[in-house]
Amino acid sequence: MALDEILSEIEERRKARLNDLKQEYDRKNGELVISTQKRIDAMRQEFQSSLAAEITNLRSRENSLIELNANRIIDDRKKELIHSALQKVMESSDKLRKSKDYPKILKKMADESRKILGKTCRIYVFKEDMELLVGEDVSELKSQKRIRGGLLGVSSDGKMELDLTFDTIFQSERENIESILAEKIKGD
Repeated sequence: MALDEILSEIEERRKARLNDLKQEYDRKNGELVISTQKRIDAMRQEFQSSLAAEITNLRSRENSLIELNANRIIDDRKKELIHSALQKVMESSDKLRKSKDYPKILKKMADESRKILGKTCRIYVFKEDMELLVGEDVSELKSQKRIRGGLLGVSSDGKMELDLTFDTIFQSERENIESILAEKIKGD
Protein backbone atom coordinates (compact mmCIF):
# COMPACT_ATOMS: atom_id res chain seq x y z
CA MET A 1 0.00 0.00 0.00
CA ALA A 2 1.38 3.24 -0.99
CA LEU A 3 1.91 6.22 1.20
CA ASP A 4 -0.64 8.24 -0.71
CA GLU A 5 -3.22 5.58 -0.20
CA ILE A 6 -2.44 5.36 3.53
CA LEU A 7 -2.65 9.13 3.87
CA SER A 8 -5.87 9.15 1.88
CA GLU A 9 -7.35 6.41 4.11
CA ILE A 10 -6.26 8.26 7.25
CA GLU A 11 -7.81 11.41 5.86
CA GLU A 12 -11.07 9.57 5.11
CA ARG A 13 -11.13 8.00 8.56
CA ARG A 14 -10.45 11.40 10.10
CA LYS A 15 -13.28 12.95 8.06
CA ALA A 16 -15.58 10.05 8.97
CA ARG A 17 -14.61 10.36 12.63
CA LEU A 18 -15.13 14.15 12.51
CA ASN A 19 -18.47 13.59 10.83
CA ASP A 20 -19.44 11.04 13.52
CA LEU A 21 -18.33 13.43 16.27
CA LYS A 22 -20.23 16.28 14.61
CA GLN A 23 -23.38 14.13 14.40
CA GLU A 24 -22.90 13.02 18.03
CA TYR A 25 -22.38 16.65 19.04
CA ASP A 26 -25.46 17.79 17.10
CA ARG A 27 -27.56 14.96 18.61
CA LYS A 28 -26.43 15.74 22.19
CA ASN A 29 -26.77 19.46 21.59
CA GLY A 30 -30.31 18.87 20.24
CA GLU A 31 -31.17 16.70 23.24
CA LEU A 32 -29.77 19.38 25.56
CA VAL A 33 -31.78 22.10 23.82
CA ILE A 34 -34.95 19.96 23.99
CA SER A 35 -34.27 19.05 27.62
CA THR A 36 -33.62 22.70 28.52
CA GLN A 37 -36.72 23.81 26.63
CA LYS A 38 -38.80 21.18 28.45
CA ARG A 39 -37.48 22.38 31.82
CA ILE A 40 -38.13 26.00 30.85
CA ASP A 41 -41.67 25.08 29.74
CA ALA A 42 -42.26 23.11 32.95
CA MET A 43 -40.95 25.99 35.05
CA ARG A 44 -43.07 28.48 33.07
CA GLN A 45 -46.16 26.31 33.52
CA GLU A 46 -45.44 25.86 37.24
CA PHE A 47 -44.88 29.61 37.63
CA GLN A 48 -48.09 30.39 35.75
CA SER A 49 -50.03 27.93 37.92
CA SER A 50 -48.58 29.32 41.13
CA LEU A 51 -49.15 32.88 39.90
CA ALA A 52 -52.77 32.06 39.03
CA ALA A 53 -53.27 30.50 42.47
CA GLU A 54 -51.67 33.51 44.15
CA ILE A 55 -53.85 35.91 42.15
CA THR A 56 -56.92 33.89 43.12
CA ASN A 57 -55.87 34.01 46.79
CA LEU A 58 -55.20 37.73 46.63
CA ARG A 59 -58.55 38.39 44.96
CA SER A 60 -60.29 36.26 47.56
CA ARG A 61 -58.55 38.11 50.40
CA GLU A 62 -59.27 41.49 48.83
CA ASN A 63 -62.92 40.55 48.30
CA SER A 64 -63.16 39.41 51.92
CA LEU A 65 -61.59 42.64 53.13
CA ILE A 66 -63.89 44.67 50.91
CA GLU A 67 -66.91 42.75 52.19
CA LEU A 68 -65.81 43.18 55.82
CA ASN A 69 -65.21 46.87 55.25
CA ALA A 70 -68.58 47.27 53.54
CA ASN A 71 -70.32 45.46 56.39
CA ARG A 72 -68.52 47.65 58.93
CA ILE A 73 -69.57 50.79 57.05
CA ILE A 74 -73.16 49.54 56.85
CA ASP A 75 -73.18 48.64 60.55
CA ASP A 76 -71.72 52.03 61.48
CA ARG A 77 -74.35 53.77 59.37
CA LYS A 78 -77.12 51.69 60.95
CA LYS A 79 -75.84 52.65 64.41
CA GLU A 80 -75.82 56.30 63.37
CA LEU A 81 -79.37 56.03 62.07
CA ILE A 82 -80.56 54.26 65.21
CA HIS A 83 -78.82 56.82 67.42
CA SER A 84 -80.40 59.65 65.42
CA ALA A 85 -83.83 58.04 65.67
CA LEU A 86 -83.42 57.54 69.44
CA GLN A 87 -82.49 61.21 69.73
CA LYS A 88 -85.70 62.09 67.91
CA VAL A 89 -87.68 59.87 70.27
CA MET A 90 -86.13 61.70 73.21
CA GLU A 91 -86.93 65.04 71.56
CA SER A 92 -90.53 63.92 71.12
CA SER A 93 -90.70 63.32 74.89
CA ASP A 94 -89.58 66.94 75.32
CA LYS A 95 -92.37 68.01 72.95
CA LEU A 96 -94.85 65.83 74.83
CA ARG A 97 -93.98 67.64 78.05
CA LYS A 98 -94.81 70.96 76.37
CA SER A 99 -98.06 69.70 74.85
CA LYS A 100 -101.55 70.52 76.14
CA ASP A 101 -102.10 66.78 76.87
CA TYR A 102 -99.20 66.56 79.28
CA PRO A 103 -101.24 67.53 82.40
CA LYS A 104 -103.75 64.76 81.55
CA ILE A 105 -100.89 62.26 81.09
CA LEU A 106 -99.37 63.32 84.42
CA LYS A 107 -102.77 63.00 86.17
CA LYS A 108 -103.23 59.52 84.66
CA MET A 109 -99.75 58.51 85.87
CA ALA A 110 -100.60 59.73 89.38
CA ASP A 111 -103.90 57.78 89.35
CA GLU A 112 -102.12 54.60 88.15
CA SER A 113 -99.47 55.01 90.85
CA ARG A 114 -102.19 55.21 93.51
CA LYS A 115 -103.91 52.11 92.10
CA ILE A 116 -100.67 50.11 92.15
CA LEU A 117 -99.01 51.50 95.30
CA GLY A 118 -102.09 52.37 97.36
CA LYS A 119 -104.09 55.57 97.91
CA THR A 120 -101.69 56.82 100.58
CA CYS A 121 -98.60 56.61 98.36
CA ARG A 122 -96.46 59.68 97.82
CA ILE A 123 -96.24 61.17 94.36
CA TYR A 124 -93.12 63.08 93.38
CA VAL A 125 -92.96 65.31 90.32
CA PHE A 126 -90.32 67.67 89.04
CA LYS A 127 -90.54 71.29 90.20
CA GLU A 128 -91.57 72.46 86.73
CA ASP A 129 -94.56 70.06 86.78
CA MET A 130 -95.91 70.77 90.28
CA GLU A 131 -98.31 73.43 89.03
CA LEU A 132 -99.74 70.96 86.47
CA LEU A 133 -101.12 68.73 89.24
CA VAL A 134 -103.02 71.41 91.12
CA GLY A 135 -105.18 69.88 93.84
CA GLU A 136 -103.10 66.70 93.98
CA ASP A 137 -100.99 65.77 96.97
CA VAL A 138 -97.56 65.83 95.34
CA SER A 139 -94.00 66.50 96.49
CA GLU A 140 -91.05 67.85 94.56
CA LEU A 141 -88.72 65.30 92.98
CA LYS A 142 -85.22 66.68 93.06
CA SER A 143 -82.76 65.69 90.36
CA GLN A 144 -79.37 66.85 89.13
CA LYS A 145 -79.96 65.58 85.60
CA ARG A 146 -81.94 67.15 82.78
CA ILE A 147 -85.59 66.41 83.36
CA ARG A 148 -87.86 65.22 80.59
CA GLY A 149 -91.02 64.75 82.65
CA GLY A 150 -93.12 62.13 84.32
CA LEU A 151 -93.35 61.24 88.00
CA LEU A 152 -92.20 58.86 90.72
CA GLY A 153 -94.61 57.05 93.02
CA VAL A 154 -93.47 55.63 96.38
CA SER A 155 -95.61 53.42 98.64
CA SER A 156 -96.43 54.84 102.09
CA ASP A 157 -94.04 52.38 103.75
CA GLY A 158 -91.27 53.26 101.24
CA LYS A 159 -90.75 49.65 100.16
CA MET A 160 -92.16 49.97 96.65
CA GLU A 161 -91.43 52.50 93.97
CA LEU A 162 -93.01 53.13 90.59
CA ASP A 163 -90.71 55.20 88.39
CA LEU A 164 -92.73 56.72 85.56
CA THR A 165 -90.21 59.39 84.59
CA PHE A 166 -89.80 59.70 80.84
CA ASP A 167 -86.09 58.93 81.08
CA THR A 168 -86.73 55.67 82.94
CA ILE A 169 -89.56 54.68 80.60
CA PHE A 170 -87.33 55.46 77.63
CA GLN A 171 -84.42 53.45 79.07
CA SER A 172 -86.65 50.46 79.77
CA GLU A 173 -88.01 50.55 76.23
CA ARG A 174 -84.75 51.53 74.53
CA GLU A 175 -83.80 47.95 73.60
CA ASN A 176 -87.24 47.34 72.06
CA ILE A 177 -87.06 50.62 70.17
CA GLU A 178 -83.56 49.78 68.90
CA SER A 179 -84.65 46.34 67.69
CA ILE A 180 -87.70 47.82 65.93
CA LEU A 181 -85.50 50.46 64.30
CA ALA A 182 -82.93 47.84 63.29
CA GLU A 183 -85.67 45.73 61.70
CA LYS A 184 -87.01 48.78 59.84
CA ILE A 185 -83.52 49.63 58.57
CA LYS A 186 -82.85 46.02 57.61
CA GLY A 187 -86.15 45.73 55.75
CA ASP A 188 -85.56 48.85 53.65
